[in-house]
Amino acid sequence: MRRSFLAIIVTLSVPLFLFVNVLQSERYMMEYFEVRGLINSQEELVQNNKKLINRVAELESPARVFEYIDTNERLKKIGGGQIVRLEVIGLDD
Repeated sequence: MRRSFLAIIVTLSVPLFLFVNVLQSERYMMEYFEVRGLINSQEELVQNNKKLINRVAELESPARVFEYIDTNERLKKIGGGQIVRLEVIGLDD
């Protein structure tokens, strides 16, 4: 009696373990694809960050700033008469 009960338990547990294994494999694959997507996003962000750092480095010297102003149509040099300076006096923080 005891042996037959043990045989039934083992026989029924094998398909159960196979089913659990399939579920775990599916969860693993979902996590894998999610991690791969995050890694790809991170690589894109790092590349964009490098480009931005290079742009900042390009504009650090005044000569490059003036060169950028000359080549950009939206920016133009203005004379001293066009500059307005505002000063607020008497405001205490």
